[in-house]
Amino acid sequence: MLKEYDDLLPGAADRILKMAENQQSHRLVLEKEAVTSELFRSKLGMLCGFVVALAGIGAGVAIALVGGTDVAKVAGGVVSGTTLLGMVGTFVYATSEKRKERTEKTRVLAGAAYQGDPKDKID
Repeated sequence: MLKEYDDLLPGAADRILKMAENQQSHRLVLEKEAVTSELFRSKLGMLCGFVVALAGIGAGVAIALVGGTDVAKVAGGVVSGTTLLGMVGTFVYATSEKRKERTEKTRVLAGAAYQGDPKDKID
């Protein structure tokens, strides 16, 4: 097939292959940038979450220690406890969403790989 292009226009086959190679290289660069960016955002999110958690727990401890009364100790415990619960809730939610995303990707890829009659497809 490429020989026919070359017969019509000398060097066309080489140009077509070069164009495909350039497109593949470009796509690989874009994918690498996307993965690197997502990794950076993920690490930044974890760092910010860690700082917020430390601030919340630190505030709870400070309230309990500085207040000195039983009410201040309870308030400090509530502030620290709700901070921890919020962080655990966020972690559980994120884990659940990632699991759903992986399941959906698997389902889509399995559907895309199916080559038989569409009416025979099992959902």
